[in-house]
Amino acid sequence: MPSPVGYNRVYVHLEKGFGFRQWFQALKEGRSFATNGPVLFFTVNNHEPGDTISIGPGTTGSTKHLTIHAEARSAGQLDRLEVVWKGHVVKRIQAANNSSTIDAVFEFDAKESGWLIARTFEKPAPTFHFAQTNPVFVRVDDDPGVVSEDARFFIDWIDRETNFFENSTGFQDEADRKAMLALVRQARSLYERLATKALPKGRGSRADSSQ
Repeated sequence: MPSPVGYNRVYVHLEKGFGFRQWFQALKEGRSFATNGPVLFFTVNNHEPGDTISIGPGTTGSTKHLTIHAEARSAGQLDRLEVVWKGHVVKRIQAANNSSTIDAVFEFDAKESGWLIARTFEKPAPTFHFAQTNPVFVRVDDDPGVVSEDARFFIDWIDRETNFFENSTGFQDEADRKAMLALVRQARSLYERLATKALPKGRGSRADSSQ
């Protein structure tokens, strides 16, 4: 790879001290952000990435409002910070001139189940520097929060990968090829099940992005 070791990296939040097992457990739980430059902190109602916020049946009013806090810092000049809800940008904050920090707090109304992430970008340069968090999940009633358009996207992606592995000459032996194909076909069956119970296209909540 052209990038040196440590250039692309993942930071994991550990609550009980550093250790090999603790680090990988927190990574599996999604308590992390990936970056090749900026650092990024993100909470929703004080919940961090990897957490699930549950909103019960019949909940109305302010209890559906989520308080989002996103903070980006970098050694270089930041361009913007974005918060994404189910694939759509719902908040965009441009950095002040030559600023290396962005700090944003705002409210968001969750009308259905979904996920929120934060991402941030430095000013354009020969090397593209950015960071992105794992999601904070939001569960509203018994809504699964899956959008059929998204499930079909991954089905199409897996079909392309399946075709690649079927024709690839890079496997050491046929058993390796069969193992890889079994893995991607297992993933495809999962997304097929999701697509059958997902929300129709256009059902997902959106909010106007603001500067």
